Amino acid sequence: MAMRHAGALGAAAAAAALVTAFVAYRRRRTADDEDEEEHRHVYRIVLTGGPCAGKTTALARLSGFLQERGFRVYTVPEMATIMFTNGVAFADLDRDEAVLNMQRAVLGGQTQLEAGFARVAATTRRP
Repeated sequence: MAMRHAGALGAAAAAAALVTAFVAYRRRRTADDEDEEEHRHVYRIVLTGGPCAGKTTALARLSGFLQERGFRVYTVPEMATIMFTNGVAFADLDRDEAVLNMQRAVLGGQTQLEAGFARVAATTRRP
């Protein structure tokens, strides 16, 4: 239990350091540059790690941290989770072809989800 807790704290500390650097960078940009952009640049932060690595904890802290500072935060759901919680079962993946099709579906779906969120985020005029 102590190991898992330490991992979550480490992930949260790393996320906090990343956000601090990001906020400092954003403050350096001038208002004139932002007004000339047709669409805002969308910053993406990707959290990766194995089970119990602290991704969910880091996401909650990171999201709250940015929102408290006036940023609009979008969190994109994980496609594999969407599929497994909506009918796909490991028993369905009993052949190599089925596994490959699942991987293709996850990649394609995740890419589409991220692109959709990015399009919406880019057209808002909020940081």
